[in-house]
Amino acid sequence: MADQIVHRRRRTIKQQTISSPPKQTIRSNSQPVRINFLHLLVILSITFVVYAPALQNDFTNWDDQAYVLHNPMIKQLSWHTVKEIFASHDLHKRYWMGNYHPLTMLSLNLTYQYAHQSDGKPIAYLFILTNILIHLLNTLLVYIFVLKLAKSEKLAFVVALLFGIHTLHVESVAWIAERKDVLYSLFFIWSLIEYINFVDTRKWSHYFWSFVLFTLSLLSKGQAVSLAVTIVLIDIFRQRKWLSFKVLLEKVPYFILSLIFGLIAIEAQKYSMAIVDTGFYPLYKRIGIAGYGLLMYMLKLILPVHLSALYPYPDIIHKTIPAYYYFAAIFDFLTLGLFFIWLKKRQYLAAFGFAFFLVNIFLLLQLIPVGSAIYADRYSYIPSIGWFILIGYYLVKIRSKQLYYLSLAAYSVILGFLTFNRVQIWRNSLSLWQDTVKKSPKAVVAWNNLGSELSNQAAELKSQGKLNESKTLFLASIDKFSHAIQGKPDYANAFYNRAVAEYNLFLITQDSSYIYKALNDINNAIAIKIDFKDAFLQRGLLYDLLGKPENARFDYQRVLELDPKNARAYINLGTYYGQKGDYDKAIQYFKKALKFAPNLYASYSNIGLVYLNKNQLDSALYYFNKAKKLSPDATTYYNLAITYHRLKQLDRAITSIKKAVELSPNDPVILYTLASFLIEKNQVKTACKYFKLSAQKHYPLAQKALKFYCKQ
Repeated sequence: MADQIVHRRRRTIKQQTISSPPKQTIRSNSQPVRINFLHLLVILSITFVVYAPALQNDFTNWDDQAYVLHNPMIKQLSWHTVKEIFASHDLHKRYWMGNYHPLTMLSLNLTYQYAHQSDGKPIAYLFILTNILIHLLNTLLVYIFVLKLAKSEKLAFVVALLFGIHTLHVESVAWIAERKDVLYSLFFIWSLIEYINFVDTRKWSHYFWSFVLFTLSLLSKGQAVSLAVTIVLIDIFRQRKWLSFKVLLEKVPYFILSLIFGLIAIEAQKYSMAIVDTGFYPLYKRIGIAGYGLLMYMLKLILPVHLSALYPYPDIIHKTIPAYYYFAAIFDFLTLGLFFIWLKKRQYLAAFGFAFFLVNIFLLLQLIPVGSAIYADRYSYIPSIGWFILIGYYLVKIRSKQLYYLSLAAYSVILGFLTFNRVQIWRNSLSLWQDTVKKSPKAVVAWNNLGSELSNQAAELKSQGKLNESKTLFLASIDKFSHAIQGKPDYANAFYNRAVAEYNLFLITQDSSYIYKALNDINNAIAIKIDFKDAFLQRGLLYDLLGKPENARFDYQRVLELDPKNARAYINLGTYYGQKGDYDKAIQYFKKALKFAPNLYASYSNIGLVYLNKNQLDSALYYFNKAKKLSPDATTYYNLAITYHRLKQLDRAITSIKKAVELSPNDPVILYTLASFLIEKNQVKTACKYFKLSAQKHYPLAQKALKFYCKQ
């Protein structure tokens, strides 16, 4: 039954508490529902202001690469792409990142079409802006939902305001990869509004649109399955005979659809390994974990402090949980008693809000373990609506206007301040993971991702020739990966990432001990995860460095067994045969790489090198120019210079090698080659300058040339 939340004389309120309103009053639409547009403007403006700092944020390395930066299904908009998104025969594409959420993928695709630069690089703030705009729409819909449900504009204002600015929603809005959360919620809340319209008017058109919107919500995120139970709550609240055959029959399509998408979600999770074996923790411990998670959701919805991107299990090695987890479960059970007190006192709106929260949070309490966290901020997005109805119910009952406004203003300022600051934690990968390991030091994923970010920064510095700075960051990344491995000794990805950092340290320092450390880590990663194709690829590179080409070839072929379309493996096998002098087979493998990755410049460059070795210079020139279009780096220009030189086109050779020097001014081979070409042009003085620069890098040929040509 809907409580009439208006301030009347005390006697009227007392009578309302004792007796229920007539059923026809609840079922009809006789009470006018008025939208206060000024209130809406205030809510949406405040919400936008607290989220505005997110527009300065960048992509993070937490799924943003998979969903946006390296997602082949969002780069082009075509009927073929749409078909792939909804019903690809490749199950890894259909169940992208372990989810069946084609509408989310299509949404990201549409955003990408206007949010990428000419070089194809996406623009982060436009993806974030889209998330914020959807969140604003959701806030608007929450206002309408509560207004139609409770017939109280005052309550609708409070609930929508809290929903819009609450800090627990930052993860859903500021995290680019979490587009699915705000998108499914858009259709979820809209579907509930249409269902209320159906209950109020009995017009089947509203039922139809409610069901369509429910379907769209499920196509955005599987979490929407809880809507089927939520509409039953609306029936009970509106005093419908929800156990009657007619009313139950209305729910059958919803529950059938929920079951179908629930089964799809379970199947999809197999492609991300996100569902933890149910033996991960025994049932009685999972009940304790669920109880603790539920308590944390309630407490953080009241005061969202000490938030973290990850809330890890307490002891994933020994599978133990603290005793207070069980006390939390007992406390939750006692809290359920409030629900019956609210019913007894006919405070039906409070009971509805609490039930709405429980119904929509229940499947997310890790009774079926999913992922590596006990709870997550993003899971509270829809359930929080019920909690805010509960909070709003008591706020609007405050008799004193001054106390009401003071309480709401103070609470809103606190939430707005916390949200404004929390949004900035998501500025980039470094700020996100540094905050996470500080608050959740047992979060092994955070340590691994922090190490990955440092490793990526080190690789960028390495490409710029800043080797000392690069070395420092690679060493720092190894420390973070070691933290992750210490917390989870079977963490294959952390072993792999540490091996890659060690491999790069060898390239910088030429200290062979890093090769053996890397090989040991890669072997550990493969032992833990026998189908780890990236690890096999990396181990092949290590075997190449150790002078074991046959071992390397075995690993590259193993990669192709696991992934027949892996272009990198084809390139490495082509390199193997090229080094053996089997040029025809090398070209065959390089061209296979082009088939699966037509924009991978290494294939063109390597084919060019094979033709250069075969002295088929025109063909070499063709492929080097193809490589230059894709990646005009120093190596490509160097190869072009050598080819032009062999073609007796010395001026073009010098032009190309000068461009290579410009791009890589510290490479001794490139400097020496430029000097050699200048000698042929009789520009001895200029040549000596480059011989000297090369000799300073301890290049032996340059040192000899310096003595011969320059008398130094």
